[in-house]
Amino acid sequence: MADIRFLTDSHLHMCEAGFPGNYGDFDSLTRAVSCTADPGEWDLQLSFSSRTVVPSIGVHPWNCGCWNVSVEERFLSILEKSSSCQIGEIGLDSKKGDVSEQMPSFTGQLDAASSMDRVVSIHMVGAEKQVLDAIRTHGRSCRGIILHSFSSESYVKPFLDLGCMFSLSPRILARSKDKVRRLLDLIPDDRLLLESDAPHQGRFFTGMGDFVRSMADVKGCPPHDLARNTYENLERTVG
Repeated sequence: MADIRFLTDSHLHMCEAGFPGNYGDFDSLTRAVSCTADPGEWDLQLSFSSRTVVPSIGVHPWNCGCWNVSVEERFLSILEKSSSCQIGEIGLDSKKGDVSEQMPSFTGQLDAASSMDRVVSIHMVGAEKQVLDAIRTHGRSCRGIILHSFSSESYVKPFLDLGCMFSLSPRILARSKDKVRRLLDLIPDDRLLLESDAPHQGRFFTGMGDFVRSMADVKGCPPHDLARNTYENLERTVG
């Protein structure tokens, strides 16, 4: 099977134990955005910075309890010292915790992304309306907004209006082909990204090339075209 050029990954976790796991073509990536879940990963994350890997630091909503004044100060200090460092993974998750408790961490990091012209990667589970409202209030000046592992068909239009990018992960392949196609049909080609997320944990991921082929089959386009399109979208977003 021919190799696909311009493979990209808009959201992965290089700091997690077990990485890269089943990610057989990780070394073939042209561009990748690596995110963190808590401050304990930040120093390691920064060591991954390269032309290929864009480092992002953030506090995941599951870990919002660690967000305090000293963590925020360290967060802002890192961003001030490294203009190439982006922000993520942040967000809201109503399935695992209280959204009201997650909100200070989320909006604090969104404010930083907006004021410092950074790209932010957002985790969003069962909290689409709250994320929309937070972006409108705190994130309108972000350089870019990537909606990580997006699957909320009914929310495509309002997030499009805010200029968001839609990153699909291998989890989407658990759905029927018709449902995946319907979601892809709603997302404009210039807003689509592809990601692995946590390839060492996923049931549906063996490599980005295979994921591109699967998505291209659903979309009804050549894999090379999809890879090139998502590459151009990620480059435009992260610079």
